[in-house]
Amino acid sequence: IAWHSPAMFAAGDAEMDLVADLLANGKSSRLYRTLVYERRIATDVGAAQNSREMAGWCQISATAAPGYSLSELFDVIEVEVERFLRDGPTEAEIERGLAQAEAHGRRDTWTPVREPG
Repeated sequence: IAWHSPAMFAAGDAEMDLVADLLANGKSSRLYRTLVYERRIATDVGAAQNSREMAGWCQISATAAPGYSLSELFDVIEVEVERFLRDGPTEAEIERGLAQAEAHGRRDTWTPVREPG
């Protein structure tokens, strides 16, 4: 499932990165918890915000568990996204998302020191 989203560095771009993380990145994310743990209708789920110079797209991907259809996954994802848009993220989700973003930023800039040879 994909939607148009803001261009790189445009208003809303960074927020969409956080939305994708909150919805589906990590085992404690909203969609992972619902689709994989609670309902067991998917084997995995992920989301990404992909911004480019002129425009971007936000996508959610999931793999149906044996015996379940993609339309069943779509229906549950749609309900959870609508709930997220209506109610917003919880404080716990925001804290987790910000911690992940901070850790990710540090991980990207960390360089291990190695002995020559």
